Amino acid sequence: MKLFTILLLLSCLISCSLRPKKSIDDRINEAIELQKNKQPEKAMAIYYQVLPEVEDLSKRSVVCYNLGVMYLWDRIFDKAYDMLHQAYVCDSILKDTFAMSSRLNCMGSALNHMQDSLNGERLQRKALCLAHAVNDSAMLCELYSHFEYAHQRLRQWDSVAHYIQLAIRYTPAGQSPSKQYATLGEVYRMKGDADSARYYYKKGMACPEIDARLPAYFYSAQLESHLDNHQKAYEHLLAYTMSADTIYAQQKTTELEKLAYQHEAEMRVRIIKEKQHQYIGLGILVLVTAAFIFLLIVQTLRKRKRIIRLEYENELKNLREKITLLKENLHSESHEKEHMLQQMEEQISQLRSISFRRTPISRRLDTLAAQNSKEKKNIKVMTEKEQAELKQVIFEIYGDHISQLQSQHPKLTEADLLYSCLASAGLSTFAIALCFGNTDTGIVAQRKRRLKLKMGTEETEEADEE
Repeated sequence: MKLFTILLLLSCLISCSLRPKKSIDDRINEAIELQKNKQPEKAMAIYYQVLPEVEDLSKRSVVCYNLGVMYLWDRIFDKAYDMLHQAYVCDSILKDTFAMSSRLNCMGSALNHMQDSLNGERLQRKALCLAHAVNDSAMLCELYSHFEYAHQRLRQWDSVAHYIQLAIRYTPAGQSPSKQYATLGEVYRMKGDADSARYYYKKGMACPEIDARLPAYFYSAQLESHLDNHQKAYEHLLAYTMSADTIYAQQKTTELEKLAYQHEAEMRVRIIKEKQHQYIGLGILVLVTAAFIFLLIVQTLRKRKRIIRLEYENELKNLREKITLLKENLHSESHEKEHMLQQMEEQISQLRSISFRRTPISRRLDTLAAQNSKEKKNIKVMTEKEQAELKQVIFEIYGDHISQLQSQHPKLTEADLLYSCLASAGLSTFAIALCFGNTDTGIVAQRKRRLKLKMGTEETEEADEE
């Protein structure tokens, strides 16, 4: 019944702990995926759950930056600024110039929306310097585009044209500056320079991306219509309409593909979950079987230990009977008393040593003594439980010898008596040191000298009294 209860509790514990808590990295990645899938509420909840646990500055910067960006999109600009500032502090400590530039740009955008355009522009100018320092073309293009938009609202067309040209210059590789060409052409149209406007419109219309050509077609059609070139205006407007229809058709196709991919992903997730359930069931079965086998092994070891204990007690009983028999024989043969006494002591010592060597604690001591005494850091010594067991066994086997020593030298302690018995058993100095929980044989030598001093002092005192 006890075995069944233990197995039941163990299986419940295993089933409850099969799903460990997700790591910080996994939860951050999950929140990023939710943020990409336009689920900001769930992503924000995970970010705030992870934030108190994050100690790594780079990860903390990512969490704070993503929270700031979501607040920025939700137009909660004060919280967005606070989170972006925390991310900027982490990046400053890490000296991550790329990240610092991005954080400063977003902080400036938040301040601009909070009607603090002076400090907002100051932060974005600082971000521009950092982006130039690390040659971050993407950030430079974004910042110059922002400055172009700010001056466009003020209708400062020369500044707008200057910043658009800088944005085109720092457009990252793999991206098309076609929209900047169309905007630059519109700026020249507003300035009344039709030739320059037509030049940049043509560069915009020469771009390979269909969506990028739309602004150039539309603005060019307006320009030609304003100049009474109705045929060209019609051609550009027709190209604009055809391109828009093509983009609409592509978007519909993309939506169908997304639905197909979503269905396929759901099927894969379902299959993976079913496999996980199977693995969990198999894991529980394996662990319960392993626990059952472990309990059987423990019971077998306990039974073997009891058998060894009984054998030891039987040997101890036989030893005592032999000692008694030897004593009787010595008393009966008085003319050979001294010689037989010496033989008896030797035999008793041998019997004690043999009996001690057959005990489990002696075999444990032999295992410990076989260690390399030079590698002191890795040497294992006897535990307190093993020392107590050793003391009990020694005091049972060497009981008569201990009584004799106590009668002759009453000032000897139990440790002194134990050392004397271990030494008489023929153990090495290193093995005796392990019995006392030490690895240094010098301590055993000191104990030996103190024992000699005690025994010598008592003999001197007895001689003085006589």
